[in-house]
Amino acid sequence: MDVVEIGVLGGASLRMWREYFPRAQIFGIDVDHEAEANADDRITVLIGSQSDTAFLNTMLERTGRLDIVLDDGSHYARDQITTLLHLWRHVTPGGIYVVEDLHTSYMPAYNMRWREPGTAVEFLKDVVDDVNAAWHDRPVVLPDLHSVAFFQEVCVLRKRRDAA
Repeated sequence: MDVVEIGVLGGASLRMWREYFPRAQIFGIDVDHEAEANADDRITVLIGSQSDTAFLNTMLERTGRLDIVLDDGSHYARDQITTLLHLWRHVTPGGIYVVEDLHTSYMPAYNMRWREPGTAVEFLKDVVDDVNAAWHDRPVVLPDLHSVAFFQEVCVLRKRRDAA
């Protein structure tokens, strides 16, 4: 199993994932080279920006398919959306993708506001319709989406188990 966490900060969550998933390889992504101090035999820290799709491709060369992705990175909608759209096709069938800190979609400090088009929350609201794509003829962003669950400041997306 591979777990990718975007946004390492002090590394506590990387160590938590290592303990929670004793057979998993944990990958941490961060822009700060100090994050490399969190690396060990099961934790790999890669330095780069989630907004850089070339970097994400380099990461994917190391990780291969992704079982769990946790986006706790920049918290900017453009990065949250770009990263989800870029990495989703690499999530394993039945895999989970988590977008954290969605409260920034309401914060002027992040150039976002309540119900403003282009925020991560508004984008994810549209993705909800992908779960029921068999029942409508509208464009689908994530065609192999099984479920979407919203919690305070978090959205959890799960890929269908029968996804190709």
